[in-house]
Amino acid sequence: FDPREDFGATRRVQVQNELREAIQKRHLRVHFQPIVRLRDGEIVGGEGLVRWEHPRRGFIFPGEFIALAEESGLVRELGESVLRQATERWRDWIAMDPTRSSLTLAVNVSSRQLGDPGFVDVVSEVLAETGIDPAMLQLEVEESAAIRAAPHLARHKKLGGSIAIDDLGKGHAPLEN
Repeated sequence: FDPREDFGATRRVQVQNELREAIQKRHLRVHFQPIVRLRDGEIVGGEGLVRWEHPRRGFIFPGEFIALAEESGLVRELGESVLRQATERWRDWIAMDPTRSSLTLAVNVSSRQLGDPGFVDVVSEVLAETGIDPAMLQLEVEESAAIRAAPHLARHKKLGGSIAIDDLGKGHAPLEN
């Protein structure tokens, strides 16, 4: 028995429970990072990035909790919460200035979310609830996940949405013309 391992497991369960509560109480916040077209420097969209606003620790960056969400199965709830919040805020932001309606909203999607057969239905439901045009939503997926989830991504594409490959070159997907 190693007390350090027990402490680590106990801490992991504690953080997992805190994350579950944070999802339920909407302590996760979406911040937007502009997407800039290199050719002319024009902002063409924004990427919704999640931060956990912990009541005692302040803002926690995704690197500290995404892997735990993946391991524990909370990533589906987390992903839906982020998608919902991002689209709600995007809708409200566009309502303030309709000239922004051509901008795209990019949201990261995990491989576990993509593996869920109901994932595209959730995306469709959230888009309908928020009134966001599917063409505005770009799902960002890691290269290796995109290959495995091609059928789900094709369904999103049929809705009018787009797909972006995140971390291109880090995976092992062969790219062909």
